[in-house]
Amino acid sequence: MRKAYSNQLRFDSVPIENVPLNFNCRDSIIPVLRALQHVYCNRELADHILQRIGNDINGNTRTDTGREGMDYWHICVLMAVRLGCNYAYDQLLDLAENHRSLRAIMGLGDCDETEFHNK
Repeated sequence: MRKAYSNQLRFDSVPIENVPLNFNCRDSIIPVLRALQHVYCNRELADHILQRIGNDINGNTRTDTGREGMDYWHICVLMAVRLGCNYAYDQLLDLAENHRSLRAIMGLGDCDETEFHNK
Protein backbone atom coordinates (compact mmCIF):
# COMPACT_ATOMS: atom_id res chain seq x y z
CA MET A 1 0.00 0.00 0.00
CA ARG A 2 1.96 2.95 -1.24
CA LYS A 3 0.75 6.48 -0.88
CA ALA A 4 1.80 9.70 -2.57
CA TYR A 5 3.08 11.37 0.60
CA SER A 6 2.27 11.57 4.28
CA ASN A 7 -0.01 14.44 5.24
CA GLN A 8 0.81 13.94 8.91
CA LEU A 9 3.74 16.09 10.05
CA ARG A 10 5.92 14.37 12.63
CA PHE A 11 6.79 16.12 15.88
CA ASP A 12 10.50 15.90 15.10
CA SER A 13 10.30 17.16 11.52
CA VAL A 14 10.24 20.56 9.86
CA PRO A 15 7.67 21.31 7.14
CA ILE A 16 9.35 20.62 3.80
CA GLU A 17 8.88 24.18 2.59
CA ASN A 18 10.72 25.44 5.72
CA VAL A 19 13.76 23.16 5.57
CA PRO A 20 16.82 25.43 5.80
CA LEU A 21 19.37 24.97 3.02
CA ASN A 22 22.89 26.38 2.96
CA PHE A 23 23.02 28.35 -0.30
CA ASN A 24 26.67 29.20 0.31
CA CYS A 25 27.52 25.54 -0.10
CA ARG A 26 28.66 24.67 -3.61
CA ASP A 27 27.66 21.00 -3.41
CA SER A 28 25.43 19.87 -6.26
CA ILE A 29 22.74 18.56 -3.92
CA ILE A 30 21.63 22.02 -2.71
CA PRO A 31 20.01 23.19 -6.00
CA VAL A 32 18.32 19.80 -6.36
CA LEU A 33 16.86 20.03 -2.85
CA ARG A 34 15.68 23.59 -3.51
CA ALA A 35 13.98 22.46 -6.72
CA LEU A 36 12.26 19.68 -4.78
CA GLN A 37 11.01 22.23 -2.24
CA HIS A 38 9.54 24.23 -5.12
CA VAL A 39 7.83 21.15 -6.53
CA TYR A 40 6.43 20.22 -3.12
CA CYS A 41 5.02 23.71 -2.56
CA ASN A 42 3.26 23.68 -5.95
CA ARG A 43 0.58 21.10 -5.10
CA GLU A 44 -0.76 20.81 -8.66
CA LEU A 45 2.71 20.07 -10.03
CA ALA A 46 3.56 17.72 -7.17
CA ASP A 47 0.31 15.78 -7.56
CA HIS A 48 0.91 15.43 -11.29
CA ILE A 49 4.47 14.13 -10.79
CA LEU A 50 3.49 11.78 -7.96
CA GLN A 51 0.58 10.41 -9.98
CA ARG A 52 2.94 9.61 -12.86
CA ILE A 53 5.37 7.91 -10.47
CA GLY A 54 2.48 5.91 -9.01
CA ASN A 55 1.31 4.85 -12.45
CA ASP A 56 4.83 3.78 -13.36
CA ILE A 57 5.40 1.80 -10.17
CA ASN A 58 1.99 0.21 -9.72
CA GLY A 59 1.04 -0.33 -13.33
CA ASN A 60 -2.15 -2.37 -13.26
CA THR A 61 -1.92 -3.48 -9.63
CA ARG A 62 -4.17 -2.38 -6.80
CA THR A 63 -2.86 0.37 -4.53
CA ASP A 64 -5.14 -0.42 -1.58
CA THR A 65 -3.60 -3.81 -0.74
CA GLY A 66 -0.15 -5.21 -0.15
CA ARG A 67 2.73 -4.27 2.05
CA GLU A 68 3.86 -0.72 2.61
CA GLY A 69 6.63 0.63 0.47
CA MET A 70 8.28 3.99 0.10
CA ASP A 71 5.96 6.92 -0.47
CA TYR A 72 5.95 8.28 -4.00
CA TRP A 73 7.46 11.48 -2.61
CA HIS A 74 10.43 9.54 -1.21
CA ILE A 75 10.91 7.90 -4.60
CA CYS A 76 10.71 11.28 -6.33
CA VAL A 77 13.29 12.85 -3.99
CA LEU A 78 15.74 9.96 -4.27
CA MET A 79 15.33 9.80 -8.03
CA ALA A 80 15.91 13.55 -8.42
CA VAL A 81 18.99 13.53 -6.19
CA ARG A 82 20.50 10.48 -7.90
CA LEU A 83 20.04 11.89 -11.38
CA GLY A 84 20.64 15.55 -10.50
CA CYS A 85 23.90 14.87 -8.70
CA ASN A 86 25.02 11.86 -10.76
CA TYR A 87 25.36 9.68 -7.64
CA ALA A 88 25.83 5.94 -7.60
CA TYR A 89 23.24 3.93 -5.69
CA ASP A 90 25.62 3.35 -2.77
CA GLN A 91 26.24 7.09 -2.45
CA LEU A 92 22.49 7.71 -2.56
CA LEU A 93 21.87 5.06 0.09
CA ASP A 94 24.41 6.68 2.42
CA LEU A 95 22.90 10.13 1.88
CA ALA A 96 19.33 8.86 2.36
CA GLU A 97 20.32 7.46 5.74
CA ASN A 98 22.64 10.23 6.95
CA HIS A 99 22.10 13.58 5.19
CA ARG A 100 19.93 15.71 7.47
CA SER A 101 18.61 18.12 4.82
CA LEU A 102 17.82 15.33 2.38
CA ARG A 103 15.89 13.43 5.04
CA ALA A 104 14.04 16.63 5.97
CA ILE A 105 13.02 17.20 2.34
CA MET A 106 11.78 13.61 2.33
CA GLY A 107 9.62 14.46 5.33
CA LEU A 108 11.57 12.30 7.76
CA GLY A 109 12.34 13.66 11.21
CA ASP A 110 15.55 13.65 13.21
CA CYS A 111 14.35 10.75 15.34
CA ASP A 112 12.98 8.75 12.41
CA GLU A 113 15.06 5.60 12.00
CA THR A 114 13.80 4.72 8.53
CA GLU A 115 16.45 2.77 6.67
CA PHE A 116 16.66 2.25 2.94
CA HIS A 117 17.96 -0.90 1.34
CA ASN A 118 19.67 -1.34 -1.98
CA LYS A 119 18.12 -4.74 -2.73
